[in-house]
Amino acid sequence: MNLETSKKVLKIAGICEIIIAVIVLILGVLAMVGGNDLIGDVAANSEAQEQAALAIGGGVILAITGVLSIIEGIISYQAGKTGKKKLATVAMVLAAISTISSITGLFSGNNGGASNIVSTVVGIALNVLVVYAAYVVRQAAQD
Repeated sequence: MNLETSKKVLKIAGICEIIIAVIVLILGVLAMVGGNDLIGDVAANSEAQEQAALAIGGGVILAITGVLSIIEGIISYQAGKTGKKKLATVAMVLAAISTISSITGLFSGNNGGASNIVSTVVGIALNVLVVYAAYVVRQAAQD
């Protein structure tokens, strides 16, 4: 892969990451709001209260994941746009961490069926592509 292709890959992957991250962030906020509404209902039974607490916890995790993914997307986009060595290095490290996290999630046994496995494998492939593209940009950078 040449330098220009690597920069394009980083830009496109960064934009895709930002779009997906915003959706994840919105879902996290909705889960927190929904769980909070259910906890606020004093007539709800204890099982509903537990489910509400789980929704809030899951929402917090989704929101944090969304924010981190937005940061990763911005850094990947900027690395592709500017071609700076430091940004490419950070993008490469963040994509490697995301790859390891996705692989761990794939083998944790808590997968939601074939569609979740396919989306996780696509995410892993995209992160590996970003790692390689960032590596190429990093090697070509002069600063």
